[in-house]
Amino acid sequence: MSAAGSGFDWFTGLATVAEDPPAALLATGGLGEFFAGPNRATFGARVPRVLMHECLHGFQLAGSRWLQRMVAEEWQRVLELERTGTAPPQGPLRASWGRPPPGYSFCVRDLVECLARFWDVHIRGARRIIAEHEGGDVAAADGGRPTTDDEYETAIRAGQKLDSYPRPYLWLQEAAFHAPAMAALGPADRGRMVKRARFAAQVLLPIAGFVALNTDDPVRAYVIALDAVLAQPAPEWALGNAADSIEIDWLIHWPWLVQRMSEALLAQGLPVQANPAGLQGEAGWTEHPVWRWHAARAQSLQTGLTYLITEAPVPAATASAPWRPIQDEMLRDLLRRNAFAAYALMGIPDLRLHLGSAFAPPVLRFGAASLPAQSSASPRASWPIAAEELVEAVEGCAKRHRVLRTADLMATYRTKQPALAS
Repeated sequence: MSAAGSGFDWFTGLATVAEDPPAALLATGGLGEFFAGPNRATFGARVPRVLMHECLHGFQLAGSRWLQRMVAEEWQRVLELERTGTAPPQGPLRASWGRPPPGYSFCVRDLVECLARFWDVHIRGARRIIAEHEGGDVAAADGGRPTTDDEYETAIRAGQKLDSYPRPYLWLQEAAFHAPAMAALGPADRGRMVKRARFAAQVLLPIAGFVALNTDDPVRAYVIALDAVLAQPAPEWALGNAADSIEIDWLIHWPWLVQRMSEALLAQGLPVQANPAGLQGEAGWTEHPVWRWHAARAQSLQTGLTYLITEAPVPAATASAPWRPIQDEMLRDLLRRNAFAAYALMGIPDLRLHLGSAFAPPVLRFGAASLPAQSSASPRASWPIAAEELVEAVEGCAKRHRVLRTADLMATYRTKQPALAS
């Protein structure tokens, strides 16, 4: 959950952080150093989590066909209103955004926010998020010791009494807890089963969420995909690895997990449709004043990933992370075979850095400053338009969409008023 007044506008590309920016952030002229090290003390104790959260939404839009289709559907309504003077009814995707399907306890918005919160915890750290949520000393919260299971769970569930965002995560935990495959891993006392279910949720959530958001029915797809995986005997992905790195687990098990989920979804009439270049052939997307540049930014991401795969130096082993070179080679190997994994595993530092260069929010607005995305792009992946043009496009888009929102509000008001007595 973002701080009050902060947010990412899917329909315009404007991200708002309702606080003044750290001086160190403005000094760099962009977000490149922030994406490389968002927890550096120079960025302050509070803004980084909110800033990263809104940027993650930008990455999600870049990697989700369903979200792109929702934006296209809504922008077509803007165009229709401008052509005819009458706003057409809200489209089915926009209507389902915040409404759980019959028989389900969460909606697409919950799934999207749950994934963003998951990456918040992975990137920012559980203890920092807990301190922020409880009003404690965020800067002193890390302490250098490993995060406990309970701290991780507290951070993931923060705010669950106020919103439904943790529900996809909690549903997954419950399903894993009761899966026979989990019990088959060894003694099945409650303590062990809880620990296995928590680990299963960490491994499966980002991959299942990504797959689901590239189908026509994300909530149903999420449940089908996870049911298929949890029904498999002897789940190797649930055993962990010697380095105790969740990132290694994602990289090792991505091929099998995605294949199994995709097969199950195809059998249920929900094929996974993920295109690295973004949505194709949708007028509301290709005519959008901001997102019309998506395909060019996707090519910029590919430029960055190609550099990572072929030219970037391999990190050296350290005493605390002797496995780091192996993990780096695993990442490069996965990207060679499936570059689209970058969108699913956006919390891995190298991927976060390249996603940030290609898909930083088109315009990021703080209380006292604005940053267009050009300032965050790598010189190897520059924008094809000037920063001033992009700001104008976002602001113009916001004005046009505001007219549609006003028309929707008036239509809702009229339907709720009793008929006037004659």
